[in-house]
Formats: sequence, C-alpha cells, structure tokens
Amino acid sequence: MNEVSDDRSNELGRCDTPFGKAIAVRGVYDNESLAVELLDEEDGELIECLSINLPQFTQRLGKDEFFVKDWDVNETLIRPALASGLFENTGRTSPRTGFGRYVPIWRILSQKKP
Repeated sequence: MNEVSDDRSNELGRCDTPFGKAIAVRGVYDNESLAVELLDEEDGELIECLSINLPQFTQRLGKDEFFVKDWDVNETLIRPALASGLFENTGRTSPRTGFGRYVPIWRILSQKKP
C-alpha cells in the first residue's frame, strides 16, 4: 500500500477495536484499489490493515468499495469495524482466491464520523 500521509482528509473516522481505539484511514494500493488501515488513536501506529489487495478482481469493486481481510488477526476486527458505522458489508464477495476463500466486499459509508 502507498504510505498514508498525516493529511486528515484520509481519515474516515474512529472505531473501538480489541487493541484499543483506532482511526480508520483511507489509502490506495499501487494498482489504485482502495485500502483501509486502522491506526492506533494515541500513537498513530498501524494496528492492522483492514483491506486486502486482490488486483485480479479489482473490476468487481464499485465506488468506495474494498476487499476485507476477515481472517487471522483481522477476524477480531470485523464486528467492531462494522459497528462503527463507517462501513457496510455489501453482501458480495470475490471469486474463490488463492487463499482458498471468498473475500467480502465492503463499502465506506462516509468520512469523518465522530
């Protein structure tokens, strides 16, 4: 993913996570697909990247949509991220990936929710 700058125009809003309060930040991957990172509210350090880049399926994404990594550590972030009101699950997924799974597609609802 391209580095996310300190420019607050990239900030989507805040959410609680099992790792503490986070700031959701919008970025882009090298192929221009949307990326979403969760940064620690206190020190700005990366908690986790909520999105995953699947360049072979980018054409399936609509405006403000991204693929969500919902396994490993990210599994614990799914409920709190959705509960934040910043995102919605579209109900769509990628085709089966090399990871052997169908990856959910989420949409950013709006930016800078309190």
